[in-house]
Amino acid sequence: WAAVRAADGQVVPHGVVWFEFDGLAFHGNDAAAGQPVRERIAAADYAARYLRMRRAMRAVDSAIRLGAAVPLGVDTWSRPVLEEAGDDMDLAVTALQLPEWTGDASPEQSSLLLQASLASGAQVAEAFARANVMVAEACGRRDLPWLVIDWGNAFRQEKPVPYRHTLAAALGQAEQLRVMMDPRQHVAMAAMRPFVDRKSTRLNSSHTIQS
Repeated sequence: WAAVRAADGQVVPHGVVWFEFDGLAFHGNDAAAGQPVRERIAAADYAARYLRMRRAMRAVDSAIRLGAAVPLGVDTWSRPVLEEAGDDMDLAVTALQLPEWTGDASPEQSSLLLQASLASGAQVAEAFARANVMVAEACGRRDLPWLVIDWGNAFRQEKPVPYRHTLAAALGQAEQLRVMMDPRQHVAMAAMRPFVDRKSTRLNSSHTIQS
């Protein structure tokens, strides 16, 4: 890949030192809807692989930092990983999308879902509070930073309106961002991947928010 980079005109390395070690490993290989997951690695095996990879990468460049998968709400995975690798973990990688909904909704459901959007900030705060307690219990650390690789809502529907385009959704996401910016959560970085994703973009065709 260094040769490819040089051929593209970038001879000098980019100097990247922060990496993620398969932040979605906990749910196994992606599979088509309705199909069984093809492979799922055990938490202890993942932790061992993480430590080996971290040692190998830092042997080349001691400035490198490597993030590991610590999904919020999946304690049966996250706690063993933290117990095995937490002392040497540079970054905890997770995703958090609230609320989630797939399919059309009735007027009654619409009201409830939009209220859930407005409450999502409080849910995010509670999720990180629980997660940071688990980190302290599992490996004794109170300084482990989080990388949130996806956040916001997960409205996968179009009727009666695309909820992801509503004011309630926007306000909910603003609340989530406010919570993650609180230093007590230890969130180092958060990325909203679906913001411009073709299938679930937060923008409508006219780049306006629908009320």
